[in-house]
Amino acid sequence: VDHKMASSSTADDSVCIADDDSLLVGECEDMCPAAEQAMRVGAELVSPFERIGSTLVCVKQYQRPNALNSRPEPPAVRTPAALERTTQHLLGDVLPRFAATHSLPSVVDFVA
Repeated sequence: VDHKMASSSTADDSVCIADDDSLLVGECEDMCPAAEQAMRVGAELVSPFERIGSTLVCVKQYQRPNALNSRPEPPAVRTPAALERTTQHLLGDVLPRFAATHSLPSVVDFVA
């Protein structure tokens, strides 16, 4: 496999094994790391699905690894508990809340 980092055999994304066989353990307890949220708010990259009334509920965006950022820093990787809360939020709140008012493909695209 020609990847800089491959997921370990665990069921969550918070533990990864890098090329040098060192473990990367997630430290972020939020659905979106603070640095990413600040960047996205400043760049106006917040999805309408991340706004519930006047409340901002950001969810980490998928970023494909590349040569420049192939290994994320632990504070940018969510813990298993944060991943569980994020999944609950997406499937239990976002999907049912917005499916009635937005096109289903656009909601599913955000949730997926």
